Amino acid sequence: MKSIKELARPNVFALFNEKKIDTTLRDLENDIFLDKNEIPYNNTLSRYSFESNSQLNVALTKTFSIASQQLLATNGSVEAIDLLFRSFCTPQQDNVICLSPTRSFYSTCSLVNDVELKEMILDASFQLSHNDILKEINDNTKICFITSPNAISGVFFDINELKELLNNANCLVVVDESYGYYSEENSCVQLINNHPNLIVVNSMSRTWGYASLRIGCVIAQADIISLFKVVQLPHTISQNNASKAISVLSDRYEKESWMRIWVPERNRLMQAFALLKDCERVYTTGSNYFLVKFTNSLEVYRYLQSKGIKVKYVDLPPACEDCIRISVGTKTENSKLLSTLRQY
Repeated sequence: MKSIKELARPNVFALFNEKKIDTTLRDLENDIFLDKNEIPYNNTLSRYSFESNSQLNVALTKTFSIASQQLLATNGSVEAIDLLFRSFCTPQQDNVICLSPTRSFYSTCSLVNDVELKEMILDASFQLSHNDILKEINDNTKICFITSPNAISGVFFDINELKELLNNANCLVVVDESYGYYSEENSCVQLINNHPNLIVVNSMSRTWGYASLRIGCVIAQADIISLFKVVQLPHTISQNNASKAISVLSDRYEKESWMRIWVPERNRLMQAFALLKDCERVYTTGSNYFLVKFTNSLEVYRYLQSKGIKVKYVDLPPACEDCIRISVGTKTENSKLLSTLRQY
């Protein structure tokens, strides 16, 4: 693998060498703060969120069982992806690879940063050989993005193919786990220490069910995290959101309680879909959504729209041609969906 100096944008690496990040925590009770142009009169929200963000990092590292130097909290997973482009991709020179179908934000970032995006099409099982990916990597390839579980189907990328890619790719490999619920069994975080080119992105939006908090994180070896700290804009996570996230992370009972509800509910919904008229296939999934194919999916989609039920129509061959993606709702919402489809 190339060194971080070879992978990073030259101007970013120069800044990385010059800029020193002050990690000293402020003593909110005893120190006098006259250095940040803060207004002193609002005791709860007048200060910048140094302390709450540091505490959030600690809470996240405990959750993922990694060292504190290996994680950076971000404003959702999108900030983590934005940091990757701004840190490593030189405009009009470098390229990135993504395995399609996938989330659209990679394309957005490539356009904004003027970086070539090379899309590789997943097969009908939402997989791709590491050898095929390696053939597309060249000297200007900086990042290969893999969403696992897949953003459209919820299918996990084959772990053995991923390991082979990590062992042979001369670029960064980013595994975006934002679309799954965190479990050590399925997460690639456990591979970080053995693979310096691996970066894992995650989010509390789906993993913990707190999309409005806009809390994500990027996990990698310490030198990459140090580079991100130089590039990251200041105070991207509010004190209120950080404090709420810390509270959520410290009490896993809430997450475990609703997972005991929605996982069986997802399975009930998938089993019911398999029995519906004109249903050809219900795809396996590792997340809170699943893909289904009807003989006439577009017409079914339009029918549901007319009944006020919002689902996502997906037509991205060969993996998911003429399909519908269903996000699992409450039991009442799911039952309404099924009863509406049975009347179709």
